Amino acid sequence: MNPAKIATVVALVSTGGLLTAVPAATAGLPSAGSDLRLTATDDQDTGAASAADGGTPASASGTAPDAASAYAPVSTFSSVSSPTSPSVFTGTSAFTSTSALSGTTSTWAASTTPQLRAKGDLVAFYAGQVKLFWPASADAAGYRVYRSPAGAGRWTAIATTAATRYTDTTLPMTGASYDYQVHPYDRAGHETGVSATRTITTASRNDEPPAAPKGVEDNKATGPVSQLTLRWDANTEPDLAGYRVYRSTSSTVELTEANLLTTVSSSSYTDEPPQTGAAFSYVVTAVDNNGHESAPSGTARYDTYDTTAPSAPAIRTPDTSGSNLVIKWTAVGGAAVYRVYRATSADGPFSRIAETSQTSAEDTSTTEDVQYFYRVTAVDSAGNESRPSMTISAYGPDIVAPSPVTGVTVTPTEYGFELHWDANPAKDLKGYNIKRGELTTDGDVSVCRLYGGYWVGADATSYAYPHVADGETTCFIVDPYDDDGNSTFETTREAQIVVATALDLRPSVQTPSGSPLRLDASDLTGGYGNSLHWFGLTQADPEQAGGYRVYRWNRETSSYEVIAELPSGTSDFVDKDAPLGTSNFYWVTAVDAEGRETAPADSSVANVPA
Repeated sequence: MNPAKIATVVALVSTGGLLTAVPAATAGLPSAGSDLRLTATDDQDTGAASAADGGTPASASGTAPDAASAYAPVSTFSSVSSPTSPSVFTGTSAFTSTSALSGTTSTWAASTTPQLRAKGDLVAFYAGQVKLFWPASADAAGYRVYRSPAGAGRWTAIATTAATRYTDTTLPMTGASYDYQVHPYDRAGHETGVSATRTITTASRNDEPPAAPKGVEDNKATGPVSQLTLRWDANTEPDLAGYRVYRSTSSTVELTEANLLTTVSSSSYTDEPPQTGAAFSYVVTAVDNNGHESAPSGTARYDTYDTTAPSAPAIRTPDTSGSNLVIKWTAVGGAAVYRVYRATSADGPFSRIAETSQTSAEDTSTTEDVQYFYRVTAVDSAGNESRPSMTISAYGPDIVAPSPVTGVTVTPTEYGFELHWDANPAKDLKGYNIKRGELTTDGDVSVCRLYGGYWVGADATSYAYPHVADGETTCFIVDPYDDDGNSTFETTREAQIVVATALDLRPSVQTPSGSPLRLDASDLTGGYGNSLHWFGLTQADPEQAGGYRVYRWNRETSSYEVIAELPSGTSDFVDKDAPLGTSNFYWVTAVDAEGRETAPADSSVANVPA
């Protein structure tokens, strides 16, 4: 047995699963310069650990305690030979050991001792337990484990074991610190060495949280800051783990994860808050080794400089449908105004053409068919301007309408009116809109109230306007428009207005009232006849049990003539033989089972020439 090898014990404190290094005490039992290594580790089991627990400890190293100190029970040594290697014991030097426990003296010869491998430097403390590990000492019959209140030197043997590990399960969880040593002993019970002293600090079982830190509210600044240092009075709880610093733009700081800035061990913290112009509030809490958190401290509040620009707007495709080009973009939080920049090249230079609080702006100074490039920035109330939006381009819209149409003539016909006009000279002419209106007169003033019109192409100079020849007086304009949608009348409100009176081809026979039916007649485009549709009776109604009769007015005979007899339940008919180029007038009656007819429903339609 080589008594000259003394172990180093290393201690770590477990706080909620975290291991914190604790300085080892150097005062302890006497030693003869040995370097036996003592280690401990946390196996993370939850039950009580025994002295024979298995595991692979980590390495540790250290120095022997001061040999001048003398505490019982220990052994004193003489004639000790020092090893030539810190990790391997060899040789045959003899030594004498006198036990302070038994008073006996023994002489031993050192024998070859197994290599001592570094196993780690952990002492694990959790749930009131310390797990100690150490490599085997050659020829040791066993080991004694000693414990003392930290620094007190009141050593008590708490265990004897033949294993190279031991779990101390008797610690009170008060936050106090304790020293540990391990002494190997030989077959005669003589202690042959002593480890270095290691200290652990227990976690407190006190369920009371720490006191709220004081002095945070005394931190102040005159004016905005870009950096600040919070200072407060240090807490005095023995199981204090550290402090949490919270920040919020609200005057009341909630203790939430979103507001948590950091955790610190000292009683000060330096922060660089975002320079947004906002005011930031700070509070600090104290946290103990059991995770208990104090109430928040008083609040410190600081203003910041506003040097943060808003985000860039998202620009949209310009609207070129109107007379001016309209640039649009999305709203940006914190923006007071937006600036619109324009260039005639994608690479610039860009000049500011508008500043507005809205999310759109009109460019009123464009030239037709010239390409322009636009980008937008957001500016906050402090004057911080965002980076530009992406650049988009658009061509200046055509805002000039064709000149008014001239030479308009309107001739009444049997199907309505025939219009003629002079061709418009506009190069970008797309077509004409033929509009008819109702003519009203108030004293000497006549007004033409226009309806929606018929569109014809740019090559047209005439149009057959369908309108039942009912003898009414009406008015017309021919409005030219270009390929950008510019209308002469819509732009200038000027047009050549022509007044005309329709022919009167209405039947000389008046339609009796009281029909249970309603009739609609319409022209089938392309000369395919007229479509008639009626409603008012169902197939279950006896008035139509015998079917329906369709009549068309014959100007030559001055009478309505039957052109179709239809069965019960019918509601549609197509008059494929209707004459074209004239106005056609219709009746429809319902016939009961006895052949009696209802009063007729009437309608009319104008058919232009094929």
